[in-house]
Amino acid sequence: MINARYYPMKGMIRKITLSILAILLYFSNSFAEEASRYSIALFDATAGFSILRDLRDDGFFNSLSTQLRYLASNQEISLTSGTITLTSSLTGSGGTETANFALLGIDGGNHHYRISWQLERGSGITEDALLRMLNLAINSGSHTITDAFLEGIASQSDVHAFTVSYASGESESTITGYTATIEIGPSPRHYFWRTTAELVVLNSFGLINYFINKDANMVDWEYQPNWEGFKRKITDGWCLDTNNFRTNSLYHIYAGIIYYQTARSNNYGPLASFIWSFAGSTFWEYIGEYREQVSTNDQIFTPMGGVIFGEGLRQLGLYAERSMRPGILRGFVCFVLDPMRIVNRQLDRWIGDAFTFNVSFINPAHSIITEAIVERTR
Repeated sequence: MINARYYPMKGMIRKITLSILAILLYFSNSFAEEASRYSIALFDATAGFSILRDLRDDGFFNSLSTQLRYLASNQEISLTSGTITLTSSLTGSGGTETANFALLGIDGGNHHYRISWQLERGSGITEDALLRMLNLAINSGSHTITDAFLEGIASQSDVHAFTVSYASGESESTITGYTATIEIGPSPRHYFWRTTAELVVLNSFGLINYFINKDANMVDWEYQPNWEGFKRKITDGWCLDTNNFRTNSLYHIYAGIIYYQTARSNNYGPLASFIWSFAGSTFWEYIGEYREQVSTNDQIFTPMGGVIFGEGLRQLGLYAERSMRPGILRGFVCFVLDPMRIVNRQLDRWIGDAFTFNVSFINPAHSIITEAIVERTR
């Protein structure tokens, strides 16, 4: 017999799916239309250093959906509305060569601006830095460079040392530019494997504690430590255990908090971190407590406690970091509230990289890129 409720439910799911796809398509088309309003002029100012031309040939700029022009050394470089001009130059020699980048544009408020940054030659974050700065320039087309900077860059968690420059001799209402440092961490693949490894390590610590208290835990053992015992464990499914309140609630909620904060500190959002917390709990129930039947209440308390209390403690840690003065006390409070964020942030600093960029407003009369002119005369 066909269930009459099936088709209405199927139609509802289809409508929801189409609505989500329409929203995603709208935002992607909006960005594509914004990007297509611009053309990007590329110029490598230093002979023998053709990084922008090489990136163009490799298709790096294709994702921006903009028109590209590569300027030869005898072409005039000027700034016009709808054009982003990006230049590169090389300074230094030997092992201390520095790649200098400058991006000029006109925002939606008709303000002429310049974005500049420097990287070591061959830096692994060159493409990431270029993409971020180009997106900043493109997003300023429908607003202003100030709005695009404050809403799109300065509000991100990986941006530090944000400062505002004011005109000298004038009131602090005249802003001449901004400076910020962006820390670029490892790839998403790295974060996936690091989250996996950290959850395994955390469960390993739990397993050590589990066998330290072996006598108390033996009362729940039902299976032999072999393949037949594991198959029986899977076949028996889940059950409600009768452990004490401290074990079932406090310990498992705290484990969920650590699982959740581990994922959050590896750049995952709340929903994905909840899934990671559930995965960590499942790993513990099937592998850590391999001689016990899987506990239904543990599988509920661990991830739910993780997402509720873990996110709350994370936000408290971020608030403490913003509000308290730098020092030992602030570091201790932040570590207690969100230990994995502190640990993983330090790991990212060891293996990641950073660059500092400057956004400055320029006189419209100075629309010729002076750096390029200097390089041509050398």
